[in-house]
Amino acid sequence: MSVWWVNQGRTYAAERDGSFLWAPISGKNGVRPAHWTAMSMVRPGDVVLHYANGAIRAVSRAPQPAVPAARPQSLPTDLWEAEGWLLRVSMQELAEPIGRDEIPSPLRMQWSQPMFTAQGTVNQGYLFPVGLEWFAHFSHLFADRLAGTAAHQPDTPVEVREGAEMLLRGLLGQKLETLSGAENFITAVSGDNVVVATNQSPGGQPVPIATVQAALDTLRREVSVCGLRTCLTFCRRETLDTIPG
Repeated sequence: MSVWWVNQGRTYAAERDGSFLWAPISGKNGVRPAHWTAMSMVRPGDVVLHYANGAIRAVSRAPQPAVPAARPQSLPTDLWEAEGWLLRVSMQELAEPIGRDEIPSPLRMQWSQPMFTAQGTVNQGYLFPVGLEWFAHFSHLFADRLAGTAAHQPDTPVEVREGAEMLLRGLLGQKLETLSGAENFITAVSGDNVVVATNQSPGGQPVPIATVQAALDTLRREVSVCGLRTCLTFCRRETLDTIPG
């Protein structure tokens, strides 16, 4: 799953009512800005945060990829070329929109997200990719307002609540894909350590079970945390990623 941020402004109502996003393929000078070509990168299941008039006002999930399509008649004709990308979405409007300035300044200024400027204002452009770690913190911070939408994060998986040693024993011999795409295996749970075979250490290297437990404890407190680089962590849909320390 990927997450996207769309700036809609004056097109928000028309795109909401028509259940679509639309962006030109190129400008009048033939230039194809990245924030337009991003439309072609959206995949089924991706989440979209809809920003307009100073706030995130809706959330949607893409049911299918964008397709080439002429500009819908409900959009202004004086701004763009006629040929573009059309993405079908079904927007869930938030009962209480999330104002830009409600998003903590570190998330807007220190995370180098393309939808924000260095000053924490919203960048000009249409569609921007959102980092998954940024999204995890954002969705946790505003969990009450995102409840029931595609941006709501799942509850802590039951395996997290059972404790590290039981979790690790249940994963013995299973192929585990890391956040970078490498394949690791848990080969043993012995004493205070779990032994993880990696590409760099095919014979296995020990990782303290206590380190794994610390990650699970963090997840109990803050379920959106993902990607701790010294231990096993859970991500959405209860898939396991493993990064040996």
